[in-house]
Formats: sequence, structure tokens, C-alpha cells
Amino acid sequence: MSQSQLSPVQFHGDTIFCTTIDGQPYAPVKPIVENWGLAWGAQAAKLRANKERWGISNIDIPSESGIQETTCMPVRKLPAFLASINPNKVKPELRPKIALYQAECDNALWDYWTKGKAERPVEEQAMVIEGESF
Repeated sequence: MSQSQLSPVQFHGDTIFCTTIDGQPYAPVKPIVENWGLAWGAQAAKLRANKERWGISNIDIPSESGIQETTCMPVRKLPAFLASINPNKVKPELRPKIALYQAECDNALWDYWTKGKAERPVEEQAMVIEGESF
């Protein structure tokens, strides 16, 4: 794949970096996993074992040491991936945030199934890239 530019994105108070491929935002997964204090090897194996589920792609991303082929996930898959994480396996200081976000995902899914849609007030949008919400 060709080289991609990264854009910072606010995600529940954290900054992750995204790139757009074929009109779809992707996020490098390793920095997210490592920021949670999880072992990248175990999570990479989980992603590789079910590539279709997670939609992972290797994308050439700029880094401090030059262009790196990086495992990325469509941002739309990030909530489900986050929901698959056991909060007891992340850094202790991140456990409440992970548990809160997982509960929010549960509620959104329930609202979608029972009400036909899930909405979040505009001021609480989880992800904003250059004025666009994802």
C-alpha cells in the first residue's frame, strides 16, 4: 500500500492517529494496545487470527524512524475491538475508562436494537477528524 499521512483524532479524551484509505479512517493498532498496557504480541495474534472480523490492513505510516509498515484497523471496528479487551488486563489507571467506554458501547447497541438507532449528543462526539464525526 502507498504511504499515508496521519491525522490526530480525539477519542474519549485521548489522541489517536488516523489515516484515510479509500475514504475510510484507519488507526494504527499497536500504539493503542501499548497505551492500554497490553502485550502487543498477544493482541496482534488475536487480530491476525480473525483478519476479516477486524478488517486489519498493513499500511505504510510515517514514524520518527522513517516509513513503517503498520497494522491498522478501520476506526469503525475500534469500538468492538475495545469491547473485546478485559479491563482487568489493562493498566490499573485505565480500567475505569475502558469499563465506562464498554458500558457506553453496550448501551448504544441496546438502543440500536430496541429503538432502531443510537444517538449521542453532538457535544459528546467520541471522534472528530477535521470537523467530521465518525
